[in-house]
Amino acid sequence: HVAGIRTFALITVFGAVIGLISDALGGSIVVAGVIGLTAMIVVGNIMKFSGSEGQPGLTTQVAALIMYAVGVAIAINQMALGVIVGGGVAVLRCVRR
Repeated sequence: HVAGIRTFALITVFGAVIGLISDALGGSIVVAGVIGLTAMIVVGNIMKFSGSEGQPGLTTQVAALIMYAVGVAIAINQMALGVIVGGGVAVLRCVRR
């Protein structure tokens, strides 16, 4: 996997930190954070899947981006939203095809 359980926790903390400092630096820092996270995911997938056959799934990538948003939501006092969405992502990540 490109990201594991610890990685998702760290992504959520990253989103929370970015959300907290966005008050001082403006909302564009949130956009910069998601761009940086997306770039890391893309590079990780290129490294993982280069030379391999078949189509990789997008579940991990989408879950990582959502957990970033959960961190931002928690940072801006949207605790219920963060807990509900984070819990939903955790359940969905446990489901295998």
